[in-house]
This record gives sequence, C-alpha cells and structure tokens, in this order.
Amino acid sequence: MARQPETTVSDVMLRRPKTLPADVTVADAQKAFEHASVKMLLLVEGDRFRGAVTAIPTDADPDEFAAHLRR
Repeated sequence: MARQPETTVSDVMLRRPKTLPADVTVADAQKAFEHASVKMLLLVEGDRFRGAVTAIPTDADPDEFAAHLRR
C-alpha cells in the first residue's frame, strides 16, 4: 500500500486572514470575531506585522478583557 503524503501547512493555513490596525480597540476587534469566518486577526502597522489575536469572547466586557490580557 502506498503511503499517503502528510498534511502540509499550506493545506490548513488561512488563505485570506483578516487584518486590522495594531491600534484597534478591543471593542472593534471583538466585533470582527462576531463573523463566523473570522478565527484570527493579524494586527499590522502599514505593511508590517505587529501581532495576532486568536479569540476575544464576543460577550466579554472590552475593558475587563483588556485588563485580563495585561495580567
């Protein structure tokens, strides 16, 4: 039996990730996660990558969530 090729990163990567400015508010990032297709946000300054956010609970208070991230 022939061995099946292993899954590659390109098989599972995000093809069109959602980007937002790095200085976006927590509340605005939270709104982006309300769309079922958004699983991750890439944060950018111009054309430079600054970071990523993988989840913000859509029912969380933005200020409390930001304080939680700072801990």
